[in-house]
Amino acid sequence: GPRQDGHLRLAFANADEAAIATLPARLAELRP
Repeated sequence: GPRQDGHLRLAFANADEAAIATLPARLAELRP
């Protein structure tokens, strides 16, 4: 239902924000 869809969207948005927030650190780790 609409409520479940909202929760899923929120979860994906939070996951995206976390991935973007950690991206610079991950890139720094990849560099020699």
